[in-house]
Amino acid sequence: PGIKAKPVERLNLPAGAPVILAPGSYRVRLSALQRKLKLGDFVPLALIIEAPDGTRQEIRVNAEVRRRSTVDDHLQGHRHP
Repeated sequence: PGIKAKPVERLNLPAGAPVILAPGSYRVRLSALQRKLKLGDFVPLALIIEAPDGTRQEIRVNAEVRRRSTVDDHLQGHRHP
């Protein structure tokens, strides 16, 4: 609520600073998939980081399909009704 997400294919990241995929920050959302994913499925992803000089680094991750982040799930368990 209140934060509007904008889909992007490229993202300019701050040089020399860590980038964290976290609630309220950068997130990865997949669209136009060839099959329906279920909660708990794992999806192999390749994140390609390109430096200003054009060199690229590929980071492979095996991402779990979730509705929320693990931080959200942890906080949910500590909320009082």
